[in-house]
Amino acid sequence: MEEYKRKSTFWRNWGAVFILIAFFMASWGGQFVNQMVVQQKESEQHGRAFSMEEFWPQFWASTFENWQSEWLQLATQALLISGFSAIIFRKQDEEHYKTQAMIEQLRKEIKSRD
Repeated sequence: MEEYKRKSTFWRNWGAVFILIAFFMASWGGQFVNQMVVQQKESEQHGRAFSMEEFWPQFWASTFENWQSEWLQLATQALLISGFSAIIFRKQDEEHYKTQAMIEQLRKEIKSRD
C-alpha cells in the first residue's frame, strides 16, 4: 500500500509567516496614526503648529522602544502556530490517510476482479 504524502507548497510552508508580517505591519501603522494624533493634540495644547520634523524622532524612538517586545511577540506567535499546527491538523491528516488507504484497497479489489 502506497503511503499518502501531502504536497508541500509555498503558501502552505510560508503562509503563516506572511499573515504574521501583515499583522505586524498593521500594528505598526496603527502606532503611527495614533502617535500622530497624540502629537497633534499636544501641539495644539501648547499653541504650536504640528511639525513632522518633531514627530519623526519621537515616532522612531517609540518604535525602537517597542521593537524588542514586538519581535518577541512575533517569534512567539510563529513558534506557537508551527507547534500547534501539528496537533490541530494531525487528526485531519489521519482521516485523509485512512481515506487514501481505503481508495487504494478498493482499487486493488477492482483490479483483482478484472
